[in-house]
Amino acid sequence: MRGFLNDCRQIEVIASRIYRELAARTDFPEADRRAFSRLADDEEDHALMFETLLDLPEGRVADLRRLSGDKVWEELTAARHIYRRMLELRPGLRQALKLALELERRFIKVHADNSLVFEDPRIPGLLSRLARADEEHLATLRARIEAWNRRVKH
Repeated sequence: MRGFLNDCRQIEVIASRIYRELAARTDFPEADRRAFSRLADDEEDHALMFETLLDLPEGRVADLRRLSGDKVWEELTAARHIYRRMLELRPGLRQALKLALELERRFIKVHADNSLVFEDPRIPGLLSRLARADEEHLATLRARIEAWNRRVKH
C-alpha cells in the first residue's frame, strides 16, 4: 500500500517538475508561464496530500486490489516518459500545452479508476478531489491553447 501511495506522490512530483520547467521558459508568454506556475503549485499540493497519507501509522490505510497498483505504475511510467520528452524536445508552446493536456487526461483517468478500489473512505475522497483538480487543470490548459490560437491567427 505504501508503495502505491508513494507512486502516486511521485506522479504528482513529476507533474510539478514538468510545469516548473514550462513556467521557467522565458520564450513563453508571461500569461502561460503564470498558468504553468499555478499548475506546478497545485501538483506540489497534491504530492503533499499523498505524503500525509504516507505519514499515517501502518495499518491505518486499507489495502487495495493489485490492478490499481499496476495502473498507477503505468501512469508513473507515462509521466516519466512525458517529462523526458519535454526535456529532450524542448517543445514550443503549442506542443508543451499538448503534452500537459496528455498528462492531465491520464491523471483524471487514474484518479477516477482508483477512487473505486479502496475500502478506506478517505482515499476515494482524496482521489475524487484530485480528479476535480485535474479537470480544472484541463480547463486552464484549454484556455491557454485558445489564447495561443488567437495569437497565431493575428
